Amino acid sequence: MNKMILMMATAMVLAVSCKKNEVTCDGSTRTYDADIKSIIDASCVSCHSQYSTYSGVKSSVDNGEFEREVISKQTMPQNGSLSDADLTKIKCWLEQGAPEN
Repeated sequence: MNKMILMMATAMVLAVSCKKNEVTCDGSTRTYDADIKSIIDASCVSCHSQYSTYSGVKSSVDNGEFEREVISKQTMPQNGSLSDADLTKIKCWLEQGAPEN
C-alpha cells in the first residue's frame, strides 16, 4: 500500500514538472545565409534538391511544410531529428520571418 502511494506521488510530481520545450532566441538575427543554409545543406538537400536554394526553402516555409515536418513533427531528416541547437536556430529564424541575409 505504501509503495503504491509513493509510486503515485512520484508519478504526479513528474507529470506536473513536465512542460513543453520553449525556444529562447538570444536576440541575434538568424539568416538563411549565415545560419540555416549549412544545416539544410548537411541534413536536407541530399533528398530534397529543391532546398538547395533559398527560394526553394522559402517556398516550403511559406506553405507551412517546412515547419510542420522539421519542427512540429520532427520527422525530417529521416535518419533522426536535428540537434537541439540546430532546431533552436531554425525556430528563431522562422520566428524572425525567415530572412535570407
